[in-house]
Amino acid sequence: MSPVSQCETCRHWIPSRGVPLRCAAFERIPPDILMVRADHTVPYPGDHGIRYEPRPGTATIPGTMFVLSDRAVAERMPTVQVDVAALDAAWQRDPSRYIPPGGRPDDADRARYERMREFIARARRVGIPIEQPQITVDATDGVTFLDGRHRFAVLRDLGAGRLPVSVERLRAARVKASYGAKR
Repeated sequence: MSPVSQCETCRHWIPSRGVPLRCAAFERIPPDILMVRADHTVPYPGDHGIRYEPRPGTATIPGTMFVLSDRAVAERMPTVQVDVAALDAAWQRDPSRYIPPGGRPDDADRARYERMREFIARARRVGIPIEQPQITVDATDGVTFLDGRHRFAVLRDLGAGRLPVSVERLRAARVKASYGAKR
């Protein structure tokens, strides 16, 4: 799994095109934070007391770390920060695969939703990164989850406003245009 930093969603991030990557806490963001080997919701040496705080409109689940799946790395799937409400609205057009808030009522799917909810709670508590969901879209902007629909549903239900998703390379621009979170 390859890590994806939360720095871009932090209110202290200073966007730049060059290196080093900077923020209000660091002139050069430490690799451990960029590579999600350290949780910056807690003190980190040299951070001057400035910690990760989600920027308004970003994921509302502080402390959640995301990583790319092995498949996303192998296929070089880009990450797109999506607006959860917009993606969820499009996903609802596929009632056979859609997971409503709280999970589906059938026993097997409900149990899977509950296991994912418990895993995400544990992952956040002990700092285990969560694999980004993987999606694609069709010509009518219909959303299909290649992997991670239960993760997405649980994170949506926990109040995420925006989340990183891995996207098939040829569909990334379309996903960003249709569902990309506004900065």
